[in-house]
Amino acid sequence: NVLSFSVKDGGVDLICARDGFTAEYAGALPAVLTVCNGTDMVRSPTISGIRRSKNVGISRFDLDALGFAAEEAGLAGSPTQVVRSFVPNRDQTCEAVDGTASEQAAKLAKIIEGMA
Repeated sequence: NVLSFSVKDGGVDLICARDGFTAEYAGALPAVLTVCNGTDMVRSPTISGIRRSKNVGISRFDLDALGFAAEEAGLAGSPTQVVRSFVPNRDQTCEAVDGTASEQAAKLAKIIEGMA
């Protein structure tokens, strides 16, 4: 959860909270920010979260605020082009490894060797 996001002095500052911890990030512009899987999960707000949300604004940034020209953004400004996108085939088989810890380690080593 992003608590704070700001653009200033040619950089970005980000403060995130997750599982009771807070992390601060800073970087120079231009920058790319990504969102990980699972951030789209809808959760019920807490009462304290509802109270805090009344005093939080939503920041929106356009190209001028970020210091970019239109030709530097989007497809026109990208140094790369995606030629094709696909989901790779994955083997979804599962094998249980029984035995003591040392026996399991030996069996797993053989399985891994067989993958090469």
